[in-house]
Amino acid sequence: MLNSEIIFSNFFLLLQWLSKIKYMKTIGLLGGVSWHSTIEYYKNINKLVNKKLGGKNSAQCIIYSVNFNDITSNAYKGNFKAIEELITNACIKLEQSGADCIGLCANTIHRFAEEVTHKIAIPIIHIADETGKVLQKQNISMAGLLGTKLTMEDEFYCNKLRNYGVEPMIPDEEDRKYIHNVILEELTQGIFKTETEKRVLSIIDKLQKCGAGGVILGCTEIPLLISQSNSSIPFFDTTIIHSKALVDFALK
Repeated sequence: MLNSEIIFSNFFLLLQWLSKIKYMKTIGLLGGVSWHSTIEYYKNINKLVNKKLGGKNSAQCIIYSVNFNDITSNAYKGNFKAIEELITNACIKLEQSGADCIGLCANTIHRFAEEVTHKIAIPIIHIADETGKVLQKQNISMAGLLGTKLTMEDEFYCNKLRNYGVEPMIPDEEDRKYIHNVILEELTQGIFKTETEKRVLSIIDKLQKCGAGGVILGCTEIPLLISQSNSSIPFFDTTIIHSKALVDFALK
């Protein structure tokens, strides 16, 4: 009788211990677009996991880093099908490696997220959805949007925001061209100039004067150039927003 009581007591303690274990899903990151912002994703995700779980906890994470030149060279040719195939193959490899969800570490390549979703069994956590949710919670109905020309002009991103009652406000054509070129020729190459920072902040100032209640930093390299301390209008850093959503999925 004594032995059975000990066994039962030990079993009960084991159940209590198991109930306290935090089970974590594995985050798959499609990086390299560019690698500079991929570093920020990895850093943010691990900090967030440790903040939530404490101790020596860090994220269970798999990174598949593509060659950014393969993306840009096909984009210049208008060969978007090749980009879709490249991203699809990378996501399939992440899934096969054990990822439970995928984060595409760039705003622009979410242009292909819907097509890729049909070819894998795990979810892609969409950066525009998560950004829209944050702005909706803060009751911002009109927000400036900075990013590549495709992000600013294509409906794939803007329509996602509108689903959450957020109307995107994009810069004029000259400013859009400037921002696009700066992203590709400077920021994704790890080049951050003071004069570029000033020009981007002046573009943001125009958007604020036109009624924007906040500005979406819709390129994951832009937060490496400017910070909230430089402006009175709220910035919405999509790298941080996306990282938080990925961690929430992994720990829920």
